[in-house]
Amino acid sequence: MRTLLAALLLGSLIGGCGRVLGLDDFTFGDADGGTDAATLDGGEDGGESDAGGAEDSGEEDATEPVDDVGTDASDVDAFVPFDPAFDRPTLGLGLAHTCAILGEGEVYCWGEQGQGRLGNGEETSALRDPVRARVDAPAVALDASGQITCALTNAREVWCWGIDPIGAGSTLLAGSRSPIPVHVPSLDGAETLAVGSTSEGAYVCVLYPDGAASCAGEPSFGRTGTSASDPHPALPIMPVAGARRIDALRTHTCASGDSAVCWGADDVGQLARGSAGSSPDPEVTVVLSGALSVGERFTCAIEEDERIRCVGENGGGQFGAGPAVPFEPSVTPVETAFAPGVGAVALSLGRFHGCALRRDQHVICWGAATDTGAMPFDGRHGQTGIGDRETPGTVEGLPDEPFDEVVAGWRHTCARQGDDIWCWGYNASRQLAGPSFSPTSSGAAVPVPPPV
Repeated sequence: MRTLLAALLLGSLIGGCGRVLGLDDFTFGDADGGTDAATLDGGEDGGESDAGGAEDSGEEDATEPVDDVGTDASDVDAFVPFDPAFDRPTLGLGLAHTCAILGEGEVYCWGEQGQGRLGNGEETSALRDPVRARVDAPAVALDASGQITCALTNAREVWCWGIDPIGAGSTLLAGSRSPIPVHVPSLDGAETLAVGSTSEGAYVCVLYPDGAASCAGEPSFGRTGTSASDPHPALPIMPVAGARRIDALRTHTCASGDSAVCWGADDVGQLARGSAGSSPDPEVTVVLSGALSVGERFTCAIEEDERIRCVGENGGGQFGAGPAVPFEPSVTPVETAFAPGVGAVALSLGRFHGCALRRDQHVICWGAATDTGAMPFDGRHGQTGIGDRETPGTVEGLPDEPFDEVVAGWRHTCARQGDDIWCWGYNASRQLAGPSFSPTSSGAAVPVPPPV
């Protein structure tokens, strides 16, 4: 979900190294052809739910929390240099919670606290106000999905918290939970990360400085890029030429840069190979190039001309291509219907919707504002910020100003200007840090209060 950008790095968070990652940072090649393979059932619903703190994790017993590893960001004198060409998200949107990197690398979270997903050592009720997650060092990248959040610190260490924090690679057992961040040592040395989750469990993928990818966690659907059948520590995946970005949400994963490689479920052609039902193993994409973003059974890319093109599921208007395009899957790329002369510089996909930053860095969104992602729409969650939209539109309630980042989540979406964050969509667990527990009906953006 997921975290979830094609472009933006915040220099204040990584020691002044950050810059906008533009299309000039990607090398583009031809895209055509395809292969056929046996059909793979990717699954439409992971079965995860939220009800303002009443959800069931599916585990009768939780492991004991590990010792407090929280070290103030101020205790670390300097950031470890990172390559500014890599895309590092700084907002993480789970099923019912939100986390963000603020200030000098501190991680703050708000929303549903059950299963320890806020990382502050507690598992009680939902919280409106942001609370400090007990991450061991300043964070430079962050992602969340379902009930898990992971952060990459300036020591190049990955720390995770919440339900199933990749137990096979840490001190916990897979399927357990921890309200305190735990280290996943098998992922150390990364430049950036992505998190995915379904009811089967969670997984984390990283990119290393040489563009190599590695994933750890629950491998259903082939989403960790290996032949493993049980949760596992990090295992290497084929190198991706010039890879600077990695993205995941639920059942498939993509890494992109000078080339693009995807792996996992391909039941509707979401692996961008020009056909549906291909092998879940990592392979170079055929019909999409550029900076790829992953949604629920669909994939989109910002390509060389700053246009967005998508493959996979379109039952809820996920492509943003307008009513003339059938609401059905497509293995052939379909272009998002931007106005003439409008280009995109950043992209993020949720379960059934997408959002982007235009060239002027204003936020636009499209797709289904529903829980099912299928017609007919009902708009009840409001994660597009403009109701159900078959084509991109401007989010209601946002200042008419440039934004640095936008991340589309499962049922809500957030955007940031420096340390100012705005969110819209579902709010039953106060994942918007909004004024009430009731879901927003209009989907208008609301500002997140600063940490106390």
